[in-house]
Amino acid sequence: MALLIHIAGDSDLGIARGGLHPYERRRIQKGRLNELEELSDPEQIARRLLEMNYDVAVEEKRRGVDVNPDQEQSTPMEKAFQGLKELKKTGPLQVLIVGTADGEGGTERIARVLARQLKELRSRCSIELGDVTPLVLRSLAEKDWLVEMEQAMQDSAAEGEVILPIAGGSTAIVLGVAGAAIASGRDLSMLLAKLQPEQLHPRK
Repeated sequence: MALLIHIAGDSDLGIARGGLHPYERRRIQKGRLNELEELSDPEQIARRLLEMNYDVAVEEKRRGVDVNPDQEQSTPMEKAFQGLKELKKTGPLQVLIVGTADGEGGTERIARVLARQLKELRSRCSIELGDVTPLVLRSLAEKDWLVEMEQAMQDSAAEGEVILPIAGGSTAIVLGVAGAAIASGRDLSMLLAKLQPEQLHPRK
């Protein structure tokens, strides 16, 4: 079983506009997370989690805010799943969703809500999913969490390769996770999910 490591971020909520005031960004995050968190129907969860289609976006636009990305209809998570499907890597996959501790720029709540709701999508997802687990890092600084990340990989029931999408999430964390995977002795494949799905680059 392979291990898919997804770095949580605003793009998972369909938030793709820079230049927002921090208060407005937090307000949008909260509204979308509240909407996603309260759902139990897989189709409704998929509409938000995979298609970035939130009802609260109507209220955001009334405030003059439009954060959805241009010409995009799917989240980084969905792009990763579709890319893996085209590569015929359909699972089973164990999924580790990585966030950073709450605070300025923290993504802990995003990671926890994504993990909880992704479990509800097993019947709807194009990939066969095993366990879906959140991992919250103490900070963006690699020195604070590198050992913890290596331990999480060792503890994982997935003994196959590590697959790391590089679309969305903090670049610093993506690079740190890649280093941890290599240090742990696992085969690493970096998935360019925003570009061509076939571009899966193995790293030994």
